[in-house]
Amino acid sequence: MRKIIFSVVFMFVALGAMSQTYNLNVEAKIKTKKEAWTDVKRTRITKLERTSSDNDKQHYFVYVGDKRYTVGDVDIVANPKTTDEFWTFTQVNNTMPRLKSRGMQLELRDELHSDAVDFISNIRSRGLEMTDACLLNYIRGLMYKLAPSTLVDGRPGTLNLFVVDSPDESSFMYSDGTLVLYTGLLAKLQCERDLETVLSREIAHYVLDHAVSNVNAAVARKTRAEFWASLFTGVVDAIDLSLTMKESWFLPGTLTYPMAQLSSDIASMVVEHGGMKYAKKQDEEAEKVATQLLELVGQKGSDDTFVRHVASAVSSVAMRKYAEGKYLEAIALANRNMANGMAVATDYLLKANSLLAMNPSDKDRAEVAKLISLARQIDPQDPMALKTEILSAVSAKAYSNAVNLLQQYVSQLTSLRSAAPAQQYDSFGLEIQWAKDTMVRLGSR
Repeated sequence: MRKIIFSVVFMFVALGAMSQTYNLNVEAKIKTKKEAWTDVKRTRITKLERTSSDNDKQHYFVYVGDKRYTVGDVDIVANPKTTDEFWTFTQVNNTMPRLKSRGMQLELRDELHSDAVDFISNIRSRGLEMTDACLLNYIRGLMYKLAPSTLVDGRPGTLNLFVVDSPDESSFMYSDGTLVLYTGLLAKLQCERDLETVLSREIAHYVLDHAVSNVNAAVARKTRAEFWASLFTGVVDAIDLSLTMKESWFLPGTLTYPMAQLSSDIASMVVEHGGMKYAKKQDEEAEKVATQLLELVGQKGSDDTFVRHVASAVSSVAMRKYAEGKYLEAIALANRNMANGMAVATDYLLKANSLLAMNPSDKDRAEVAKLISLARQIDPQDPMALKTEILSAVSAKAYSNAVNLLQQYVSQLTSLRSAAPAQQYDSFGLEIQWAKDTMVRLGSR
């Protein structure tokens, strides 16, 4: 749907000459290239005008009263009071001169938009989209607070957020306004200001049009079909199978759960193909703009709100760290949610299973028992707690107790399986078979 909307905008902009006027009332200094700043008095810019003389070329003007100045032919130092004013003059001083010289390149922008749509489609089809509505709405709220309400230079683009459920610590923003964040990065951040800093930098790269500049500078670039075919063939095939199983009682990395993750190499390839691998000069430019923006908006956020909303990302990354066998990292993340009072049953059980995976002592098993108890206080019917108790009993070589617990586990899963809708992959059946096989191996027939 969004691609259709973008294409409509693309066709509308490409139809021919058009003009757009934006009313302003911003304090500024304007000087010609020959003047010195000491000779220039502050004035007020009252209007910004954008015109296109043909399908591609853009012309931009600012007005002081009825006097018109061509953007790019004069130097402007403005004193914006709002985020929209700030981004307007970021475009006036940086983006508009570039668009004036190279044109809008609408066909290239439509192709890059299609890249963003393809990325979302491929990641979503593999079950790697973070869908926590509270987290997404929280990030969107910050994004819209920091971003321009419109691109006054005339580029097509609409802000959109997509969060990838992967431990990679990545973020990037397509030239069409699609911001991609990874839960690994969210889990690494410590406060709302950290998140605002990440968002501000990505928005700055977007407003400064760095991605299109980099694609223009690329010596060669694969076609979309070639790129996506090479990217996903043989690289993430396991994801299609592993992510069909979303039931909370499956412990990633244990016996029957073939958990996979999105390779960081994929993120790197996507970034480079989309022109989002920035040069040092571009990073410095975005950093400067982001710093100025954060100074303008000030510190108004709530770290308590940040902790509450990011907790789901922390839990998800903890699960994937466990799946990778990085048990200490999984424990650290689970401990973070516990310390913040944000722990859910999964956090307690992930820590318990991480302890069990590392040759636990009697002291560790005592802590595991406490963690299982805390998880059951939150969700008494969570099968994952029963499976953790089974693994703890096996670890302690209490095989008779483990067999009794396995019988309970089979009964619970069988009941859940009968009530569940039909699935493409019978994860219930796979787990029941594991439990039955384990009972045989522990001596019960």
